Amino acid sequence: MILYKKDVIDKLSEKTGLYKKDIKAMLVALNELVYEERIYCVVVIKSMRQISAASCRR
Repeated sequence: MILYKKDVIDKLSEKTGLYKKDIKAMLVALNELVYEERIYCVVVIKSMRQISAASCRR
């Protein structure tokens, strides 16, 4: 299933009564949050792999 940004914005605007520009801003903020969390998860996973590799060498 493909979600198109315009369709999501239109549906949220219709259901909530919020302005489309406010919904766009909310989606941008949500996208940034998700991106930051993905970066954090990658860093944590890499760190865990390094710790695991170091403990296996002992």
